[in-house]
Amino acid sequence: MRKLFILITSWVALLGTSNLCAEVVDISANKVVYDSFKGWADKKNCNDIDDFREMNLHRGVVELVLICKALNLGGLKPDIQLKKMPNYSRALIEAEKGVVTMPAETAWRIEIDEADFYVSDAIFEAGAIEVGIYALPTNVDIMKINSLDELKKFKGVSSDRWVVDWATLKAMGVKAHSMPKLHLMFKFINVGRADFVLNEFSSEEDFSMEIAGVRLVPVPNIKVGLKGSRHFVVSKKAPNAEKVFEALQDGLKKLRLEGTISRAFEESGIVNPKVKHWKQIYP
Repeated sequence: MRKLFILITSWVALLGTSNLCAEVVDISANKVVYDSFKGWADKKNCNDIDDFREMNLHRGVVELVLICKALNLGGLKPDIQLKKMPNYSRALIEAEKGVVTMPAETAWRIEIDEADFYVSDAIFEAGAIEVGIYALPTNVDIMKINSLDELKKFKGVSSDRWVVDWATLKAMGVKAHSMPKLHLMFKFINVGRADFVLNEFSSEEDFSMEIAGVRLVPVPNIKVGLKGSRHFVVSKKAPNAEKVFEALQDGLKKLRLEGTISRAFEESGIVNPKVKHWKQIYP
């Protein structure tokens, strides 16, 4: 019991919500976000976090800090209780069931049922999350392309479970195979069964990624905007759902007006400034 007490009180201090009259907000976070947040923001009040320049900072960690900041700015004084989940999907499902108030990460709009959730204004508008066209560096033909029409001559690989990536490829009119895991996609490309995969830009100087012994690099000077917007959601089944959502929306508006949201994603590299002037071939 003593260890449990210490754990809970440390999280209250971490998130700057030690007020005994604070509103409890249960937030589900996958293991990466949960562990990364503790490692990056240990013993910091979220209101004091103003510098997001950290190599390989997970988007969910930044979003969790923004949730905390927004709730405070919205006047809620939240007592945030993090619940560790195995993955993003489970975190969203637990929120849908009302087991937690909300997930730590934004959700794609296509995955959100308004019968179950209150939905925030878009944190990322459609097309704002940009990805690279990753291929083998030895594939000289695809490395020369500069338009969507030229990309259509090549075969992609993705997963039909990645609903937004899959919808983006279909909307682009690009042929694509479906594979269940990213490491299998890399292997699929390596043996010549596909030419490319859409993927977030890595933090490496040349944006390269190596998985399962296969090294891919993005086609230079072009990028793709994913066909979907992302939003924070609050479970309508949570007992304090309306209060939390109103505070969240109010706080997010203030953060957006002061430029904190855009700066957080740019400083953390989630919106990569190095590819800012690359040509977006979709949408």
